[in-house]
Amino acid sequence: MYNGTLVPGYGSAGSTLAVGLDQIEVLPDGKYLYHQPCNGDLYRIETTYVDASLTNSTMAASLEDYAEAVALTLSTDGTTVDADGNIFVSDTNLLAIWKIIPEGRATILVQENLLLWTDLMWVTTDKKLWLPASQVRPGSNGLMASAPNYFFTYPIDVGPSSIDHV
Repeated sequence: MYNGTLVPGYGSAGSTLAVGLDQIEVLPDGKYLYHQPCNGDLYRIETTYVDASLTNSTMAASLEDYAEAVALTLSTDGTTVDADGNIFVSDTNLLAIWKIIPEGRATILVQENLLLWTDLMWVTTDKKLWLPASQVRPGSNGLMASAPNYFFTYPIDVGPSSIDHV
């Protein structure tokens, strides 16, 4: 969904675009893995439950037992985390960036009409949030990008996660 509209799919006539889990972040202390499908709602699971020996089917059968909802979020395309464990989430509906603190409270950090499909956000050592906006919009043949692409920076009070830049 983009701006409240189902995006045409690449399959048969009348199909809509379906995207699964896209955003994954680990807090700096390594305790939680946060995950969110593109259509929203941010969840977390303790990293002790994420084990390489689990397969997709065994994890799928037990994930609900361990995952917990953190924040109600809308359609998104990107996330990143800072050194304090704040998660930044792009909002494809409001063309905004949300800041979600570890306790789950969410506030809009910045909102701008050019923040179309903001993905691959990055926190830098000089305490800026980089916001690449690829200008992707739904079109008659699915998602379409139009030039130019933009890169914005937004000042924040903290640098990158110590485990994000290794």
